[in-house]
Amino acid sequence: MKIAIVSEGIAEYHSIPLVLRRCSHITNSILDPLKCDFHPNATYAHIAKVIIKKTQGKLIRESVDLLVVLIDREKRQDSCCFIASNLKSELLDQTRANGLQISVEVVVKDRMFEDWLISDVSALDFHPIRFPDRLKIRSLVEPNKSDSTDGLTTIKLALGKNHYEKIRDAKLICSNINIQTAGKNSRSLRKLLRVLEIQEYRNQSKNP
Repeated sequence: MKIAIVSEGIAEYHSIPLVLRRCSHITNSILDPLKCDFHPNATYAHIAKVIIKKTQGKLIRESVDLLVVLIDREKRQDSCCFIASNLKSELLDQTRANGLQISVEVVVKDRMFEDWLISDVSALDFHPIRFPDRLKIRSLVEPNKSDSTDGLTTIKLALGKNHYEKIRDAKLICSNINIQTAGKNSRSLRKLLRVLEIQEYRNQSKNP
């Protein structure tokens, strides 16, 4: 199966491939992420139209079987399941309207990409000068608490007096992340692993 990943986040665009390199057994063909500019708090119909308009050429050329859309929950009060279901419905409407015969999945980052970045605190150990206060955040993340923590505030805490650099820090962390540990601490990341059919995840719950 050939899978395309779409995200509005620039850090995800640069770092998701690094996460996938940390997975030892990938059976599907996963393309490098596609960057698509949309506001995560826009209407689901608007987001779906923007995504399909931006990506349909690539989806057709690459004969993509599954489109996976990553979106931040951010300040929405709706549940992740509600957001994913409604956006998926709009995306399917758009794929049909444009003659695309592909499957669609939506993964909601709860609430932001930084929640995934802190899901494996040991990944920060590889950069002790960059993250001098990383030990302070372990109890905030483990076990299975990454999504319920303010990821941005937490990663800034680990940085100490260093200034947070979104792309640089995402690449540093994702280059060393342990995907099994990260999946145990983040429910929303587990959803992505399940959707991508990552082998390491199959020993964990299939219902994140």
